[in-house]
Amino acid sequence: MTAVDINAALSSVAQDELARRRLLDFAQRVNPRFETPRHVVYLAEFLERVERGEILRLAISAPPGHGKSVLLQTFVARHLGRRPEQNILAISASESLSTRSSRDSQALVREVPPTDAVEES
Repeated sequence: MTAVDINAALSSVAQDELARRRLLDFAQRVNPRFETPRHVVYLAEFLERVERGEILRLAISAPPGHGKSVLLQTFVARHLGRRPEQNILAISASESLSTRSSRDSQALVREVPPTDAVEES
């Protein structure tokens, strides 16, 4: 194995570990084109608090095209991969959007290998 191969392998392992720890890293790992403007970073922090149980209910309202649907689909897939015993209720403005979001999350769950279960602290 060359030094380049070793560095690439280490980089991949590091990216996988970051994806296990942070929602935004996971989103970028499964979708390299995923963008993280400030409002998406802020939303991801709230979603991580939801996952930790610090927030029990969260309502998100933002104009179309601001990345909330993609981030939420990624969150649902990641969260259910980490905690399959939990339920998530995601509500959308229309039935077609809700159906599409659900299908996209399910497809992501099928594509991504399961992550390690979250260790309770």
